[in-house]
Amino acid sequence: VTTYIMCIYSSPHDKNQAWVPKIVVVLSFSLACFAVLLLPLDVANRADPDILGSLGGGIDLALVWQICLLAIIVMVLLVIPFCIFYYEAMDPDAKCGGLGQIPAAIGYSLVLCVIFVAILCALWFTVGYTDIKYTAYSAVMLPAAAANATNPECTLCMKDSDQHLHIQVSIAVYAIALFALLGWVFLAVFGGVGMTALPLDLIMNWVHRPRPISLTEYARTKEKLGTVCRRMTEKGMIIEEEQRKQGNKITKKLSMKVNDFKNDVLRLEATFKRLEKSYKNKGESPWWGFFKLLL
Repeated sequence: VTTYIMCIYSSPHDKNQAWVPKIVVVLSFSLACFAVLLLPLDVANRADPDILGSLGGGIDLALVWQICLLAIIVMVLLVIPFCIFYYEAMDPDAKCGGLGQIPAAIGYSLVLCVIFVAILCALWFTVGYTDIKYTAYSAVMLPAAAANATNPECTLCMKDSDQHLHIQVSIAVYAIALFALLGWVFLAVFGGVGMTALPLDLIMNWVHRPRPISLTEYARTKEKLGTVCRRMTEKGMIIEEEQRKQGNKITKKLSMKVNDFKNDVLRLEATFKRLEKSYKNKGESPWWGFFKLLL
């Protein structure tokens, strides 16, 4: 299923190439599915309390859970960051191919991993334990004569007291718990931002929706876009020349210029598509615009 989803949403330009990111995507989706499907499997595998000595399915799912969750941690902390940093540093004009991107990708990935390990070790050595409150019961069998003297109704004297069970959590379980906590924090932050930004984007899409324009306005706007396109072409040539002067080394300043240039290109393409839709398609359907506004 994950392979099928990846094939549907992959770009046609990536056909028969870029196998590493495709494998990473398939593994990521697979691990996410495993984490979800392990819960019903765990329920089905549990021992039946009505049957004495029942072992359930006999699968050590505690170990399976740890393997699955630790694999997710490795994927998120090492594999995915390495791929992101590796492909962000890609330079098609580089003479050494993709080998020059590996040291930077490994360095950034190790920095991220070291930060997580440092936080994990600091917390595990200080508060890496759990205190479980429980009630301890103690019973003493008394002789019949003594029982009749103290409590004629029973020969068993019981006492209870509140106790604390101090357990040191394993480093693997603590790493999983810490990673889950960080995941919930990021989900709350970015999920909240997304839930806030989505209605605003829909409203702005309705405000700036493509509307019917005349041929004169279409030609005038297209001429302006052509002027902007020529300026961006010159800007791209300047960036390319600057990169050649630096010996094809992508510095942070140059990388920011390239990213800004890419964003400008995307905005220009979006403006051109909106212009074409306004003239050739007579604008966007008003029903679709009002539907997005109501959402």
